[in-house]
Formats: sequence, C-alpha cells, structure tokens
Amino acid sequence: MIDPRTWTETRRIPTGKEPHHLYLSPDERSLLVANALSDSLTLVDPATAQVQRTITGISDPYHLRFSDMKWFVTAANRLNHIDIYRWEGLQAAEPLKLAARAGGAHAQPPAIDSRSTTVFASLQDSDELIAVDLANQKPRWRIGVGKLPADVYLTPDDRLLFVGLTGDRFVEVYDVTGTMPKLVRRIETGEGRMPSARAATAGTCSSATAWPTRSARSTRRR
Repeated sequence: MIDPRTWTETRRIPTGKEPHHLYLSPDERSLLVANALSDSLTLVDPATAQVQRTITGISDPYHLRFSDMKWFVTAANRLNHIDIYRWEGLQAAEPLKLAARAGGAHAQPPAIDSRSTTVFASLQDSDELIAVDLANQKPRWRIGVGKLPADVYLTPDDRLLFVGLTGDRFVEVYDVTGTMPKLVRRIETGEGRMPSARAATAGTCSSATAWPTRSARSTRRR
C-alpha cells in the first residue's frame, strides 16, 4: 500500500504466488488480486486494506474483468483460454462458478460492453479477435486482425472497438454494431512501439503512449 499524499509505502499485504493484475469490483467493495501461479484470487477491502477472503480454483488468472455483479471474466497468462464465471456473491460458499471456457491463443485483456452482453478479447498468438456471447457463453464471431494484437478498448457507446497491434505500427478500429465486425480505420502510430488502443481513442497514440514491441525489445538487447 502507498499513501497517495506522501507517496510512501505504508504496508504490504500477503497474496498468493505471482500476483499480477488488480481489479476493483463494480460495487467498489473488493479489490481483486490475480495470483497466476497459485490459481487463486485475493480479495482485499479497499477501505481497510484487510483481506476479505481467498478464492481458489481459478485457473491461471491474469487479466480480470467484471461485466457487472453477475459475470466475471479472466484471461489466462500461460494457458490458452478465457474463462467466464458467474458471481454468486462474496459471502457465498463458492463465490465464482465457472460457466464456460473459450479457447484462445494467449488471450489479452478483455473488454465488455455496457449492457453486459458481449466479451471482446484479442488472441495474440493467432492474430485474431474474438467476441463471446455472455448469455450462452459461446463465441459470437472470430476474425483475423493485424500482427500480435494486444490491448483492446470499447468506446462507451459500444460502437467501436480499438485494437492495438504490438507487431505493427497501427491501432485497428472495428465497428462491432453488426452481426460481424467491420474494419473502419487503421490509425498509424510511432515506430518501434506498442500502440495503445485506449490512447488512440483520445487522439494521443504516439511513441510516447506505449511500450516497446517484442521486436524492438529483442533488437535493443543485441
């Protein structure tokens, strides 16, 4: 924990092995910590910094998303899948129940529409984009995109999906209002950088808004 007024460390909270991303629940009552190597989630009260409970049996949690207080989505770090869980409540004997698993090669951080109907995620190793229907937990569509897609960002009106390409110098923009997505624009970014989908929506996507691509990192090590 860091005090935001003094920027000094105040305490450390034990978690599982290899903690990665943090995610605040929609009701802001729990901070979820993804313990990738422990296959667990540590839930912390954001007001008191007390551990509320540890949820086990969550396969390789890494990227986390809540659609609302009903659906919870994880994208694995080492394993190739996207898991969709039903949220039963913090006090339930089994707070998260696995509803479905969608296959995907190195799935990246998902995005969920405002109506909690669809999950979007890029599949980096296969250069694809997938949409999963939350009502039946089945893929709605799956398409090929540019090289090494990563960050995705859905606009608040649920109309456009921005996809950052780590293997190229573009952010691709898809209209996702129809039955199939339609590529409407490719936004050029800085050379040798990982384009940020979120930054592109603000018109600030440049070499200063993202981090080096794999090829750039490997070149610099030589």
